Amino acid sequence: MNKLEEEIQNDQELFSYFRDRNTMLCQDNFNFLLEHPEVKRLLNDYLSNILLHKPDDVFKFTKDYFKFLCDKGESHKLVVLVGPNSVGKTTMIDYIIKEFPDNFVKPDFRSTVRNGDGYKLIDVEEHSNGLKNNLFIYDKFDTETKEYICLEKSAVEEIQNQGKIAIIEIDLEGAKKMNSLDIEANFIGILPPSLEGLRHRIKEHTKLNTEKINAELEKASDEIKEVEKYTFFMFRIINDELETGLKDIKNAMTSLYPKLKYSDETIEEIKNMDLKDNIVKKEDEEEKKNVVDENNIKEEEEDIKEIKEKEEKSNESDKEKK
Repeated sequence: MNKLEEEIQNDQELFSYFRDRNTMLCQDNFNFLLEHPEVKRLLNDYLSNILLHKPDDVFKFTKDYFKFLCDKGESHKLVVLVGPNSVGKTTMIDYIIKEFPDNFVKPDFRSTVRNGDGYKLIDVEEHSNGLKNNLFIYDKFDTETKEYICLEKSAVEEIQNQGKIAIIEIDLEGAKKMNSLDIEANFIGILPPSLEGLRHRIKEHTKLNTEKINAELEKASDEIKEVEKYTFFMFRIINDELETGLKDIKNAMTSLYPKLKYSDETIEEIKNMDLKDNIVKKEDEEEKKNVVDENNIKEEEEDIKEIKEKEEKSNESDKEKK
């Protein structure tokens, strides 16, 4: 027991005050929670998600979780899926867009070679000018296809300005560079259940020979270790069974963007909660004031009536004496 606590214990009057004050505050808080069940719903949902996913950065997770209550634009942070080739990133993105067609959009990348199928052609000079003017949030030279592949900031911003979320897939090196540049994004690591499982997928989805498959697996082994090491990943999903993997990525999206679980009407109701409370309080105060005024009028009328009765009795008494 510290000195202050000891003084309070010895001073019975002060101790009684703090005890009564504590009781009053507890009751006041209890009544508030009874009047606002939405508080319990929000906090239960938040605690369930944070205990389920156990993010490395709790403060960042919390900040992003409640951004759905912020103004437009704050809750549309870019989603970046990162992982080895053939791990299932494209399948997950297609699934998320299908599940939430009004919320997610996959922006087109720019390429110095390809035009179509998710890419828009960009000539070498335009690409060079873009680099000089810092117009890209992602840029890579593919040694296999001998092309530059980039993603323009404007492509993501255009989606966000529509009130939607851009979702992309990139390699680990690109993700590390994006994070080092403090680009606002939610990074999600997608990992295979094992290297052998990944070997099977590469054989199934590509026409690579054994030598190139082994090279891919060696690269993937290093990427897996790094994804497990870096703390900027909000989630790490092991994509073993397809159904489970899709369920996990959907849960990750609803955790990062709680607005996906609430209708626009519900969000507006929560955002306007304080305003509504103030209106109700003012109405209650006005009603109480009216009740008080009515009571005062009644009391005044009764007082006047009582005075008159006393005067009448006094007059009658005077008459009898005479």
